[in-house]
Amino acid sequence: MALCSRHQIALLAASLAATFLFPSTSHDAQAASMDRAVYFWDKFVPNPSDPLDFASSLVVTDPVKQSKVLNTLNTQNNKRAFISYAPGNFPTGSETATWNQKLSDAGVEPIFLLGSLEVSPAAQLAYINFIQTEMINYNQFGGGRPIGEQYQGVHLDIEPQALPQFAGGDSSLPAAIDRRDLLWELHDTFLAIRTSLDANGAANLPMDAFLPVWFDDVSGFIGWGEGTVLTAVQERDKWFDDVSNVLDGITIAPFGQTTLSAITNSVDWEMNQNFSGNMDVRIALEASIGPGKTWANDAAFWSMVNQVEDHYLGNPVTNPHGHSVGVDIQALSEVMITVIPGDFDLDDDVDAADLALWQASFGVDAGADADGDGDSDGADFLIWQQQFTSLGPAVAAAKVPEPGTAVLLALAFLGFGPRRR
Repeated sequence: MALCSRHQIALLAASLAATFLFPSTSHDAQAASMDRAVYFWDKFVPNPSDPLDFASSLVVTDPVKQSKVLNTLNTQNNKRAFISYAPGNFPTGSETATWNQKLSDAGVEPIFLLGSLEVSPAAQLAYINFIQTEMINYNQFGGGRPIGEQYQGVHLDIEPQALPQFAGGDSSLPAAIDRRDLLWELHDTFLAIRTSLDANGAANLPMDAFLPVWFDDVSGFIGWGEGTVLTAVQERDKWFDDVSNVLDGITIAPFGQTTLSAITNSVDWEMNQNFSGNMDVRIALEASIGPGKTWANDAAFWSMVNQVEDHYLGNPVTNPHGHSVGVDIQALSEVMITVIPGDFDLDDDVDAADLALWQASFGVDAGADADGDGDSDGADFLIWQQQFTSLGPAVAAAKVPEPGTAVLLALAFLGFGPRRR
C-alpha cells in the first residue's frame, strides 16, 4: 500500500472530519427562506491604499477584497447586493462582468443601485440615460452577456425628503402639501424609469425602491388629502397602490427604532397590505453600530435582524400576504468581516497552509483559533473545512458542535491528535 503524502493526509482528514464532525445540517423553513440583501455603496474619493476601505469601486478590481466581501455576504446569508458606483468611478465592462459573475457563483444577485434626491422631469431624464448607459447597455453588450454577469434588477434609493422643499422651503404652499406633491413626483419618477426599462429590452428586470417608514403617515405631516376630494387615508392608499403597479417591491426603513415592537409598529401597515400590483415588502435596518449609535455592538444589531425575520417569516398573522420580509442591511461597509475565518496565516486565502498551522496549534495554543475561544480545536477545524470548500454559504448564527469521540479518534489516527510537550 502506497504511503500517503502529507497533503493527501490533510485532505483525508478534512473528508473524515466532514463525515464525523460536520454532518449535513437541515435548517428550519424560516432559515431557509431568509432573503437578506445589503447596500454596497461607493465613495467619491476611495482610498486604494487602505485595506479596510471596501468602497464598491475598489472591491470590483481587488481579488483580495472580493474574497472578503464574498465571505461576508455568505456568512451573513445575503442573497442580493445593491451595487452603486460613484460618477467617474465606474469599472470597465470586463471588470464588472468578472465581479458580477463571482457574486452570482456565490448565490448573490448583483442589483444595480441608483441613489439620488431629485424627482423633477430633468432628473427623471438623467436617471433614464444613466441606467441606459451603465446598466442596460452593459447587460446587452455583445448581444447579451451571460446571465451570471448581468445585473439582475434595479434598486432605487431616491430620497426627495432630503430636498429643501420637503420642509416647505421652496413654496408658498403649506409644507405638508409640498411633501405630498414631492411624493407624487417620486411616483412619476418610478413610472418614467419603469417605462424606459420596458421599452429598451429590460422589461424582465424587477425594480424596487427604498422608502422611509413614515410615508404612510396620515396625521397631516405628509399632507395626504389636502386640497383634494380624497381623505388622507384614501390618497395615501392610492399613492401606495399606484406605486405597487410600477414597482416590484419596496424596502421600508424604520431607521432609529431600536426595539422589535417599535420596528413592527412602524412597518405593520405595509406588511398587512395586499397591494393591487402584488408589490413585495422588505425591511431595511441601518447598521449604525458602536457607542452613541443605534446599536451598541454587532451582537445587538444581528439579534434584531433575527428577531425581525422570526416575527414575520412564515407567520400568517403578522405577514398575512406572504411578503418576503427580507432584511436589507444599510450598509456593507458597516458589517464587513475583514478577516476570512480559517485564514490562520493571514494571507487572505484558506488553503492547505492554514490546515498545517491548525495541525501545529491543535491542543497546544491559539495559533489557529478561528472562533475566538482562546484555543485551537476541532471547532476551528470545522471553520477551516467550511471555508476551504470554496467559501460556501454559512449561517452566521449557526452553533458549532464540539468534536465527538469518533472525530477525535479519526484525527488521532491521521496524526492530528494533541501533542505532549
